[in-house]
Amino acid sequence: MQELLLIPGLEDEQILAIINGRPYETVEELLDISGIDEPLLDSMRPWITVIPVEEEPEESEDTQEDEQEKRKEEQEKRREEKEKEKEKRQEEKEKRQEEKEKEQEKRREEKKKEKEKRQDKKEEKLDMNTASLQELLRIPGLDDEQIVAIVNGRPYQTVEEVLDMSGIEDESLLENLRKRITVIPVE
Repeated sequence: MQELLLIPGLEDEQILAIINGRPYETVEELLDISGIDEPLLDSMRPWITVIPVEEEPEESEDTQEDEQEKRKEEQEKRREEKEKEKEKRQEEKEKRQEEKEKEQEKRREEKKKEKEKRQDKKEEKLDMNTASLQELLRIPGLDDEQIVAIVNGRPYQTVEEVLDMSGIEDESLLENLRKRITVIPVE
């Protein structure tokens, strides 16, 4: 509207009529407005131009329905993709959990085997005819003199010979030794 106010010779009623009459296809259509004649139009020509407005073709109902159907299909496709992604994440989570459980089970088995080995080692009786000084030193309750006496008294034929040779009189220590030692007779 401000541009129209700058055109010499136009009055407010004519400006409003030009605005209300839009759109125009040609400048000559302005002659249909009351108060605009050929001489006024000629004086306005340097200031005005008409650019025809291209009308957008109206969509038919079929086209609108096709668009709606297309949007629904796209929404369904996105929903399916999200669902697949969700399932994939769930599968990955379950797989990680399964791997974690397998790893935990593996560690439990390893600990169990290690414990069994230690238990077997504890239960493994020492042969008094072949046991090293280091092995004899690990037997609780034996002092150095008793260990030396056991080593010097070799070879033995029975566990009782070892116990007699050791000089141990404490019954609980003798019982503990019976559980820990054996004698494989030397031929």
